[in-house]
Amino acid sequence: MKRRFSTLILITLFAFVLSACDSNSDTNTISSTDLSKMENAILHTTSDDSFVFNFNIDNKYNEMSVKIEKYKKGELVDDTLNQLSLEVSDGKGTIIIASQKDSDEVNHPTFNIGISSGGNTGSTIVSDNDVNNKKGTVASFQENDIPIEDEEAVLAGIVMSKSENTSMSFQSNFYKDSSEMKKYDVVYLFKAKPIK
Repeated sequence: MKRRFSTLILITLFAFVLSACDSNSDTNTISSTDLSKMENAILHTTSDDSFVFNFNIDNKYNEMSVKIEKYKKGELVDDTLNQLSLEVSDGKGTIIIASQKDSDEVNHPTFNIGISSGGNTGSTIVSDNDVNNKKGTVASFQENDIPIEDEEAVLAGIVMSKSENTSMSFQSNFYKDSSEMKKYDVVYLFKAKPIK
């Protein structure tokens, strides 16, 4: 029931965000989106951390794909924890990434990923049962336009720590220097790539 509610909220948010897409965006870029108070309230009803991005890609691409990579102490342990792809009809769309709030029932990281384009929406939910008792979650996202031509682009990262006393913050080179990830117990990187 909770997953259905989360999915319903994700789809509703797509409707709001798509109506606010900027038609003057640069081609082959992904940009973080400024949300209204209402859109933020909808996301925070079911999620701790959330990221919303608009993309604009050339018509040579047919799909947009988002995947999750998992690192433990800086080592890549799963290059595709989950992946979602959606056919892109007009070159524009929205990506939403959200981590579900902790509950008494679920004590491991659970993520919602959604892609919407041209009236079509795809979404998936993934739980990482390998990580229990998550504490000290920190999220970060890139605020600048991210170029995405023929390669993966890091959209966001979520960090897990077993210790409540760990001070966590991303350095500016976090996405480019994997040695930064060695400081954290578990890191999830969310990456997007257009597909021909």
